[in-house]
Amino acid sequence: MSDLEPTEYPKPLEPTELARINNPYEITSPYDEIPTPPPPPKTGFPLKSVLIGFLIFLVIALLFLVGILISNSSHSTSNLPSTPTVNSDAQTATAITENATAFAANTATATATIQSKTALQILADMQAAGLQPYEVHATISECFTKAPTGLQSVVCFRNVNVCNLSCDEDMAWIEVFDNGSDAQADYQSWVQSNGPVPQVILSGNCVQAGNSMSGTYAQILAQDCR
Repeated sequence: MSDLEPTEYPKPLEPTELARINNPYEITSPYDEIPTPPPPPKTGFPLKSVLIGFLIFLVIALLFLVGILISNSSHSTSNLPSTPTVNSDAQTATAITENATAFAANTATATATIQSKTALQILADMQAAGLQPYEVHATISECFTKAPTGLQSVVCFRNVNVCNLSCDEDMAWIEVFDNGSDAQADYQSWVQSNGPVPQVILSGNCVQAGNSMSGTYAQILAQDCR
């Protein structure tokens, strides 16, 4: 035992010194240093993708519009009335007859709507041409004791051009009827009446009776009466 070297013990630690134990099995952990993760990918759409999407949308919209136009054109064509087909000469003759009848009816209606002037309006035109009436009356009761059939308007007066207020033959009448037949009948009654008969003129549906009422005044009567 004396030949053995004395055992060396480790130096005691100071109270404030930490023990360091060298562990030969200690290895470095792979998690000691964690690498920084890469940045996240961008979420925005690339410009190229947006442009392609817009072009696709535009093509679809154009195709839809063309389809609507074609559909409307087909519908309008289908609604056009078909051209009637004449099956026989008898149908052609019937159509011509109906058209001629309708034309005649329309012509008669248009003629009927052209009305004569009233008796006072005719007298005014004659005054403008130089006639000098006085004691003018424009009611049926003042001009007749019994009104002629179909009489619409009348004016009776004295004509100063006949005898310058010194005779009884200066009375004159302008009568407007609603039809030519009654005007014709009234004209005949004037012609066939007893006593002195004034000058009587028949024009359309108007009758004019009175001396010195021919010439220019007869032309005015023909112009104002239908």
